[in-house]
Amino acid sequence: MREAIRGSDVLLIHGGGEGPETWAAEAARVLSLAYDTDRVSYIDWSEASAQRLFAPGRGYHLGRALSSDVSVPVTLVAHSAGAWLAQGIVDAHLDAGGSASDFTLVLLDPFTARAWYRPFAGRRLLARGMDAARTYYTTLDPIPFTAGQVAEGRRINLDDALAHREGTDPHWAIIDWYFVEALGTEPVVSRGEHD
Repeated sequence: MREAIRGSDVLLIHGGGEGPETWAAEAARVLSLAYDTDRVSYIDWSEASAQRLFAPGRGYHLGRALSSDVSVPVTLVAHSAGAWLAQGIVDAHLDAGGSASDFTLVLLDPFTARAWYRPFAGRRLLARGMDAARTYYTTLDPIPFTAGQVAEGRRINLDDALAHREGTDPHWAIIDWYFVEALGTEPVVSRGEHD
């Protein structure tokens, strides 16, 4: 099941309470080499995402603010609460009259607890307006609210694929699964605290 990163810019977005050193910086290096391109980058929103409880809302608003700076077409690959930053980019683009076809949206075990964080609840849903979105998730994840409940697109449950990875947190293993199995690259998650 190899996917191709479409011929566009690729923007990698880490999750809440982490930074690009967890996986996005290495993923940018790996993808740049694998696809022989300099069109891969990442957003370091570690300062805004430091308080995990507020990361989804802060990420969403940051994504809306950054949207006009994002060149399209673009592939957005986002992990956990970083999915909200990606959705903010998409929503601002759509609100400005842009097209959903300008994006390829890949969500890796997205944090989906929109109702849990009251000021951020409401009509906002991950993958809203994105029929072509792909959400890779697992129910084996110890982090609550990441079971792939998104508005649209294709949902891929990786429980079976990740069950054999003993000693590895599924929330982080899903990132390496995507890069190794779906894209055919080497693993990108920095080992250490997330194993």
